[in-house]
Amino acid sequence: MTTGGEFDLAPWMRDDRNYDIVFLNWGKCDIYGLGIDVHNIASINFGPLKNIYWYFRNYGIGEYEYYWFPDDDLEFTKQNEYFDFIRMVQFDLSQPSMTADSNENHDFLYHKGDNLFRDVPFVEIMCPCFSRAALERNFWTFDLNHSGYGVDLLWAKQEQPYVVDAFQIRHSRPQQMCAIAERMGWPDPQDELKEIQEDYL
Repeated sequence: MTTGGEFDLAPWMRDDRNYDIVFLNWGKCDIYGLGIDVHNIASINFGPLKNIYWYFRNYGIGEYEYYWFPDDDLEFTKQNEYFDFIRMVQFDLSQPSMTADSNENHDFLYHKGDNLFRDVPFVEIMCPCFSRAALERNFWTFDLNHSGYGVDLLWAKQEQPYVVDAFQIRHSRPQQMCAIAERMGWPDPQDELKEIQEDYL
């Protein structure tokens, strides 16, 4: 899980969870002293994907079957069930569908009730779930820019992305990356998107 602001870990901390949690803090928040069973890594403020890259470069990718990178502003209660489903269908790149009241810019990511899952043009950087093999293939892309803009398009060039309508996740906050980039002194996310498109797509 990555965060640059406020967060609520409680829904992810179910006692029967079939997953481990690494908390990557790329903003100003801190969870030390909360007494919760989370591996907290307070890394440098380079943005969500660069911090994931930093973490794996320092600690190794490990031997998990799947790696999910949800942002802190996502509301979800079916984590175990989602991982069980992904293991069953063996998708290399996926995400749950978005609830109707989510803050989302792409219509194809919203929930479609008649499907279990759908292939889509791409999945968002806010909650991509990679198989271990797909993460290894795409690991280099996590270091391409600060905002992550355009990187999800590059993943879709290398993997078939799926939205899983059997599960819905809610994006509770409007998109903030442009404001964050300005505050942090990073390049404009739209410029980073253009660079990805020009260099790789």
